Amino acid sequence: MKPYRSTPAAAGLAGLLLGLALTTSWSAGEVRELASGLTALPSMDELDPMPVLPRTRLVVAMEEARSSLERHRPWRAWQELEAHVADPAEAPATAVLLAARAASEWGGWREVRELLAGRDWLGRAEGGEGWFLLGRAYEEAERMEAAADAYRRYTAIPGARSRAVAYARLGNVLRGEGRHREAAAAFGAAAEQTPGARDWLRTLQAEALARAGSPEVVSVAAASAGVSGPVRVRQARAEASFWTASGDTVRALDRLDREVRGLVSL
Repeated sequence: MKPYRSTPAAAGLAGLLLGLALTTSWSAGEVRELASGLTALPSMDELDPMPVLPRTRLVVAMEEARSSLERHRPWRAWQELEAHVADPAEAPATAVLLAARAASEWGGWREVRELLAGRDWLGRAEGGEGWFLLGRAYEEAERMEAAADAYRRYTAIPGARSRAVAYARLGNVLRGEGRHREAAAAFGAAAEQTPGARDWLRTLQAEALARAGSPEVVSVAAASAGVSGPVRVRQARAEASFWTASGDTVRALDRLDREVRGLVSL
């Protein structure tokens, strides 16, 4: 390896050390050793700027991509980042996530899967957003087991910003797979965290419980008294279907009759 030549700056520092040695307890040998190391430092004109340029370009590309996303131009954001995340295993997590977010907004779910699948930082970077995006990508590919796993991993992250949405999507995935009891639990968790949509999420929970043959449907449906008419009707139907499946048609008819009379009196 070619040795670095001495620079004026390094020589000046060596001189400063020598001056300090005259007023301290440093030995001449210690000063010479430090000075020889300083004079071996490279000058600025010997530094290769090329390793620095790709990172600089990436920073600029990320800022441009964020700006494009703010202007609702996800395809443009993707184009600005695509070359920098061609090998996502080597790219910074923040850049990969930003590219995945851009791809998700223009429907590039295959690209999202390629960017995020197998990354060991999904649960740590950006509040775990990668797990949510990966869940959506698997869902779009109808890989429901993988989607459910990704959503579960995301909901387990403290402070996950889209936890309620992830629970709702998890419930929908599980319902489609016929796993109604698990779906009911997911819809219930989503309802707890989404006051504005709680009635409809409780309805989905009740319907899943009815399909699972769980008597819990009765208490869930009863807790929705006073909500909107369409919600009450669907919850009454869910409870009635449970009683019918249990062989108690009289109770099922009574539940529907009570709901009809309640709606008429509104």
